[in-house]
Amino acid sequence: EVKKKSIEPIARIVSEYKYCHAVYFADQCCSGRHGAAHMRTLGLVQWAEEKNTFMLEHFIGFTRQDWHDHHTEVYVPWHRRNHKMRLNPIETRRNRQGSANAADLHFIVGQLEKWFAVIGITERFKESVALFAYALTGTLIPNTTVASVHTHNQNTSTMAIGNHTLERVKAAVHFDMALYQSALALFERQITAFEQRGLRVPA
Repeated sequence: EVKKKSIEPIARIVSEYKYCHAVYFADQCCSGRHGAAHMRTLGLVQWAEEKNTFMLEHFIGFTRQDWHDHHTEVYVPWHRRNHKMRLNPIETRRNRQGSANAADLHFIVGQLEKWFAVIGITERFKESVALFAYALTGTLIPNTTVASVHTHNQNTSTMAIGNHTLERVKAAVHFDMALYQSALALFERQITAFEQRGLRVPA
């Protein structure tokens, strides 16, 4: 059984896989290193292996050429590119220099607290919103407002997925899992500091 505490990157990749099939691969997140047409042919495990460091990749800087259409080598708006073969900037960069690696993970984890005043966790959205509000305004967000926000239920993304498949997906996204664990640990420290000041975090 995959522990709930460490499932979020898995839920994210499963949710993305389902989402892309529902919207006909029009979204940028539905593209891989060989375009959306190739992604359509992949099963869930192969999808995870193709995406692997998807979350970690967001923390690595882009060059101007990463925003270019890789066929024309000039900037072309996303919706004007060939919808079967177009690549988003992350995939363009990955094709040029490879996927994020252990050194990238080590560096980024070491910078999280310097780069972000507040860390949010999707499946703990209400607590995250409270932290964001306090960091921005110095005041508590009203409970009625917090109660109105949508909370992502990560378990819905992994329902009906067998344990063997989950473990294979987990292995494919292990760098993202490590990043998530570091971000979650920082989030927990923020919650503790929040509560030590006598402030109540909504459950």
